[in-house]
Amino acid sequence: KIETFISHSWLTAGWLKTLALMYRANQTRAAVASFVTTIVQVAAQWYFDFRLPETGDTFYPDCSADGCLFRTVRLDLSFTLPCLVFLVFIVFGQELPGLSTGSCFLDKCCIHQVDEEKKLRGIQQLGGFLRSSQRMVILWQPEYLSRMWCAYEIAAFHYINIEIDDVIELVPLKLPLLSMSLFGFHFLSTVLLHLAAPLTGYSELHVSWMVENLPPPAHFPYMFGSMSAFFLGGVYLLPGMFFWYFCKWHMQDRKML
Repeated sequence: KIETFISHSWLTAGWLKTLALMYRANQTRAAVASFVTTIVQVAAQWYFDFRLPETGDTFYPDCSADGCLFRTVRLDLSFTLPCLVFLVFIVFGQELPGLSTGSCFLDKCCIHQVDEEKKLRGIQQLGGFLRSSQRMVILWQPEYLSRMWCAYEIAAFHYINIEIDDVIELVPLKLPLLSMSLFGFHFLSTVLLHLAAPLTGYSELHVSWMVENLPPPAHFPYMFGSMSAFFLGGVYLLPGMFFWYFCKWHMQDRKML
């Protein structure tokens, strides 16, 4: 028995299908590995004073009736380790010992692509592969049902398993791309926040100017507003427009589906 028959259109970009398969197979184990890494890292910091590289000093005022004192805090990059573990498991999770994703049929790998005689015999046995498969995973893009072989595969598999529910799984290829793009964007923007804060809003020069020119009650609103404007306008604006367009693109696909 073959656990999964992977149906796809050859018109769709290979990297998009590869990303979707990695995300589908490894997203749960990657999330679990990232969570466990976080727990271990926090325990190591608590009991063994384990520290990842720190950024530069960030300054903030501690004001009272007697005046303002400058306090310094160093931001560490502890969040980077769980994020990197997540990426490693997304890409290589299916290769790790004891984490096999089971058997599958993928025509490009299971049907000979060079020897024409072997290729013809493989195509002639496609019905047998479909009958021996327990479930079908469709890597869906708008052009999927415009391909004759794709229509044949889904129709034949449905006919073979007409009395069995939930054996066909649809994987819209834009969703894994959106998820990983959001993950990458937030990871990089958070790194930028930690690296840029000591040089921008929380630098000694900027905090000194704020203390000299603004009353203490205005310090927090000013810092919050200025840093929000910097990062929302400078870091999030252009990617936000891209993700807005991407969501519209995906919704059009859903209506078509």
